[in-house]
Amino acid sequence: KVNITDIDAWAMIDFDDTASNPLYYGAGLYLNGELVTEVTLTTATKIEDYAFSGYDLLASIKIPSSVTSIGAEAFYGTQWLTSLQNTSYGIATASDEQTRFVIDVPTDIKDDELDMTNVKVIADYAFSSCSNLTSIDIPSSVTSIGSYAFTNCYALEKVTFGDNSKLESIGSSVFDGCSALQEVTFGDNSKLESIGSFAFQSCSSLTSITIPSSVTSIGEYTFYNCSALKTVTFGDDDSVWILDNTSNTEITISGHTPQVLADYLRSNYYRYTWTKKQSA
Repeated sequence: KVNITDIDAWAMIDFDDTASNPLYYGAGLYLNGELVTEVTLTTATKIEDYAFSGYDLLASIKIPSSVTSIGAEAFYGTQWLTSLQNTSYGIATASDEQTRFVIDVPTDIKDDELDMTNVKVIADYAFSSCSNLTSIDIPSSVTSIGSYAFTNCYALEKVTFGDNSKLESIGSSVFDGCSALQEVTFGDNSKLESIGSFAFQSCSSLTSITIPSSVTSIGEYTFYNCSALKTVTFGDDDSVWILDNTSNTEITISGHTPQVLADYLRSNYYRYTWTKKQSA
């Protein structure tokens, strides 16, 4: 039996894994003495990893539009998630009845079954191993893409980020293992600031990519094992980047061809985080 007085605080507890959450072992969750089967969050700004994982009794949850991220397996094994996958392909609508969250999409979903309208958050692992997904448009409304969100989507060939995108970061390993991915397009006026470690690892069909001028950080191993990558273009051609190796190597983008930059990110300097040097 787990007794709590604040359901929003519970949702924001960061458990190390499923087994760290007592709900996984069949414990009942009691809010102010009442067994919880329906949850209404009001002040939570995130739902952490494994927050309700294994809690079969959870039949419904209302998520406020204030939530900015949803962690790994947050609702794994709940009645609510099973129902959500059967009725709306694993995409939940917030309490405001407009904002939407991609929680956990069935792995057999097809392109024409997917509606990304008004999506704000794509949870960790949300599309992981969706074997029939070949193309996806990430709308400008998306502000967060969790780690491993599209990992091992082996048929995924094209990813397009909309114009005026609000997305500021791409999490770690988001497209890791998407071996068919050939085209990644960032729309105009991108606000993207960071690309996480391993984000495009083993995207072995990716031949070229343009990094938006807004990006200031590229994680380690981001393009590791992208064997076909031959051209990397930076939107900010005058920028200087510092590598976090022992000598803090500086790379001036204008001084290298797109082919050389691709080689640096794919092989020579893939092990290091790249950070854009601030202008004097």
